[in-house]
Amino acid sequence: MSLPPTMKTPAIYAGVDPGRCGRLRELSDAFLELTIVEHQEGLLQSLKDHFVEVLLCEFEMLGDDPIITLSTIQELIDEDTAIVIVVHSMSEEIEDFVTTVPNVGCIRAPFDETDLRIAIAKANETVELVKANLNLTDCLQKQGSIVADRKAQLEKENTQLRLAEKAVRDILESLPVALVVVDRQGEIAWVNAQTEELFHYTREQFIGESAERLMPDRFVSSFRANLADYFENPERIQIGGSERIFALRGDGVEFPVEIELNSVVMPKGRLVVGLVSDISERLKAEETLRLSEERFRLAMLGSNDGLWDWDLSGGQVFYAQRWKRMLGFEDHEIGDQIEEFCDRVHPDDRGLFDQKLEDYQDGITGSFEAEVRLKHKNGQDVSILSRGFGERDDEGKLLRIVGTNVDMTAFTGIP
Repeated sequence: MSLPPTMKTPAIYAGVDPGRCGRLRELSDAFLELTIVEHQEGLLQSLKDHFVEVLLCEFEMLGDDPIITLSTIQELIDEDTAIVIVVHSMSEEIEDFVTTVPNVGCIRAPFDETDLRIAIAKANETVELVKANLNLTDCLQKQGSIVADRKAQLEKENTQLRLAEKAVRDILESLPVALVVVDRQGEIAWVNAQTEELFHYTREQFIGESAERLMPDRFVSSFRANLADYFENPERIQIGGSERIFALRGDGVEFPVEIELNSVVMPKGRLVVGLVSDISERLKAEETLRLSEERFRLAMLGSNDGLWDWDLSGGQVFYAQRWKRMLGFEDHEIGDQIEEFCDRVHPDDRGLFDQKLEDYQDGITGSFEAEVRLKHKNGQDVSILSRGFGERDDEGKLLRIVGTNVDMTAFTGIP
């Protein structure tokens, strides 16, 4: 069986000397399927019409501007085509060209078949190297683009994070209560502006100091125990309600406080956030109200007037003990509805009573006042003078009436 003929590589030789072209054909006949062209226009047309894997081109065929001509040639051929420039004598121009254009091979005449094979192989290696470099460059560019995009994204996220942190910090700074952040050791990690104002310290005097400096000595031991317990069971709690606790200002003055504790987990560990409210003014107001209510209670106990307080929005009425006993009832025998009052008005007086009440509710009169007879528990009528004044909203709607009943029996002679 005969062996199949060896496949030859399609190639073009561009040369200006027919004699050299003939010799090259004989030299390469064993491995190249050679097409010979003798001028630049023919070369460019052949490259358009034929697929070649090797281009052998004499330097003179590149014309006056070899780099531009070579660039035109590279646009016409496949990227895998090996280019070998054939030179017959080396000059400074040719050396500069070969140095400037790294992606082509070069062979100097005269040469034999072995020299030609080596030159083509090197040209192929150069093509592969260029492709590898291009692939590497493309990969690096893509990676660089990915890195640049990720960097831009991180910068955007960092900017958003900084803005969010600033917004949170501004909110915490603007809180109307003192905010103290404490670590597991009880050291102060951060405070807001209200804390400085409340405790009479500068921010620098807080940071890194023990929170124990903010409380009287009698609370220190319980603070240590409670702090340790809180880190073990971090739940939102409020202290200082029923059990009175005090804080200590920088000038040594104690003041009552309420503290709400929350916990947050930070990268360096859990922290306790305490919201500290000075309740001095509230306690004063509560004490003032308590004393006022006590004085009023004592005054009513020493008076013959029966107090009633009607909440029109909720419908409930408070009847004082004197109001009930004026009609012979004990506390538990009278409910909290207005009907306890109205339904005991004598039928002959009911129209007058309702009209007076309606006039006051509508704002026709400046107060409520009606003298009527109320049914006593024993069935008798008790002459009563009832007076009341109310509270209205911004639109004039009556919300509440507070009044008193005066027993007029002694004045009217009704038994």
